[in-house]
Amino acid sequence: MYVAIVTDGEQSVVEESLRRFLSLAKEMLSRDEYLFPYLWAQRQYREDQYQMASAAQLEDLFFDTLGAYVRQNVPGETFDRRQGREPWDYDFAGIALSHKEGVKPGVTAVWQPGEGPGNKNRLYETWNFEHPVVFVYTPKTVTCSWSGSIPTLDGTTIVRAGTCWPLSHDALNLKSAGDSTTFLGNLEGNKLTISRAWRTDDWQQLSVHELRGSLGQPRPENMDFWIDKTTRNGGLAGIPLSNVQFPFDIELAHEPLLPGLYLLLPEELRAQQLESNNKAHYLPQKAMIPCMESARAAGRFIRLPLWPMEFADVTPPNLYAQQRRRYDEFMSARGSLH
Repeated sequence: MYVAIVTDGEQSVVEESLRRFLSLAKEMLSRDEYLFPYLWAQRQYREDQYQMASAAQLEDLFFDTLGAYVRQNVPGETFDRRQGREPWDYDFAGIALSHKEGVKPGVTAVWQPGEGPGNKNRLYETWNFEHPVVFVYTPKTVTCSWSGSIPTLDGTTIVRAGTCWPLSHDALNLKSAGDSTTFLGNLEGNKLTISRAWRTDDWQQLSVHELRGSLGQPRPENMDFWIDKTTRNGGLAGIPLSNVQFPFDIELAHEPLLPGLYLLLPEELRAQQLESNNKAHYLPQKAMIPCMESARAAGRFIRLPLWPMEFADVTPPNLYAQQRRRYDEFMSARGSLH
């Protein structure tokens, strides 16, 4: 059973359980044997399947991944999947949590379409669920404008401005990799410290061990790879990489919402205006973004470095072949018993 969020006494229990949940999720995602399979699935499912199907599978995968971590590392902790049609997904230490996966800031409230022209007439006006929401955000794309002074090895400093992307689904699927530069950046607020850079087509040839090694140990929480689209002639904003003095800082026009796990509280979501379409009622970006920013400011955010997605197998699965292998194994095992 879960604890309803209603009284001050219960609130302290809830807050401690949520802190514990975030701590365990962060520990799990810091370990490659959990992070890599989960992120590989993010890319595979999003590219191979319809959006609703991929989101549902990713929700189940998160539960199975964290469940495996909890069983192996903290066997006394309770972490259970819902059993019926409850309006939440899993129970952690007596707290019911709803889990959402998205490539855009926005979550579904009710899988019921609106009415009238364009299904815009809402049947549900506001968000009224009483459970925290675990929102895992792996963006389709995030674009950031930047400006800064780039030091060079010949002793000059060149003022430049441009556009860059933190790694995202679209950034990883760049069709013209040679026209961009990938750099290693550590973000603090809207200040991005760049410590290394490659032509993107060269970066794509690096092994997983080389990429992991470039991050250092322990890996900084806010460090990941970014792609700069203002490259000309294989440089950084027109400056040859061989003449750039690392590290240096650039300033982003705003602090972006980065890939990660955002824990959203009921009081942040409650009474937010819903919108509707031909599939569902949902919380739109204009309402969702302030909730995500609030979660980040309060420390209810776990950064997800998306670079392991570069090594995901994006070949569409052959579903029959998977089942056929299981059939052959099954029949072979049965035959060996006779």
